[in-house]
Amino acid sequence: MSNLSNAPSTIPSPLRPFQPISTKLSLAALVQAARESKNVSEFVDKCPGLYFVRMGLVGGYLTHSDSALADNTCEFDLSNDGPLFRPNSDAESGDAFQVPPQAFASSKITVGRAPFAYIQLRDSSVSGRHAEISVQSPKVILIRDLLSKNGTRLNHKLLPRLHATPLNCGDLVSFGRLSLQFYRPESLYPVLKLLTR
Repeated sequence: MSNLSNAPSTIPSPLRPFQPISTKLSLAALVQAARESKNVSEFVDKCPGLYFVRMGLVGGYLTHSDSALADNTCEFDLSNDGPLFRPNSDAESGDAFQVPPQAFASSKITVGRAPFAYIQLRDSSVSGRHAEISVQSPKVILIRDLLSKNGTRLNHKLLPRLHATPLNCGDLVSFGRLSLQFYRPESLYPVLKLLTR
């Protein structure tokens, strides 16, 4: 399977027409990529970048995460019924947003409803410029609310406005009423593998 990213290879300058950097994906496409990968290294090669995923669709949630661990492992707690694979995406929404590595060079990865947002979320509870993601290093990812109307929550706690807060594997980030979980590919792979059984 080819790399999932269709994003441009360079960050668009303000003088060029804007092209969103994030790619909308279906959960089914990510599950298929995990199914076709022999191990986590192969999956990371196929699907590089950062992911914001609607993991509620698999009927589970992360109970522990620690981005300081060498292998970025995460534990995933599922309901007694096991994984429930219910993809629920369309061309407009998508189940996941992939931010490719070339976007990391940008000092500001904007999340919002506006057409110029790098991660565009089409939901009326999301402000035009809702939040901002900053990649300080491969292990240090920060998020901050940009004075949004409905606020940004991290694991159900309202973030202070304009205050940079670290993101860890499996964190639940809520932009208005839209909630997504943050993953690096190496932490997303074991979760997706549960759905390939």
